[in-house]
Amino acid sequence: MSASTASIARLDRRVLWAYGLPGLVTAIPTIPVFTLLPTFYAEQVGLGLAVTGVALFASRALDVVTDPLVGALSDRRGQPFRQRLLLVGALIAAPALVMLLTPPHGAGALWLFAWSALLYLAWTLIR
Repeated sequence: MSASTASIARLDRRVLWAYGLPGLVTAIPTIPVFTLLPTFYAEQVGLGLAVTGVALFASRALDVVTDPLVGALSDRRGQPFRQRLLLVGALIAAPALVMLLTPPHGAGALWLFAWSALLYLAWTLIR
């Protein structure tokens, strides 16, 4: 058994569950968002595949910027701040996911970009 394996074995199971549970919560809607959402917006909403791809790429590009910023802020501020981030992220993620999956008639690329960017930001806060 290596040193890293031995230290993992000593971790309390509750700590491991507490650490992994937010990832599970965000993993459940992640698969439909990443796999079904592009087709839904391209075909059902009528954006077309290219416009859908650009909107989703732009929201993920924004996520590339927000992830390290939120991580650095979280590292500096400590555990109580992380708990608040998790709560805020959950309160943002739920309506963002609903709005993203139920676009109104005439929703366009801006709708897709804004709600997907907000959803990705919320997931960043949760993780």
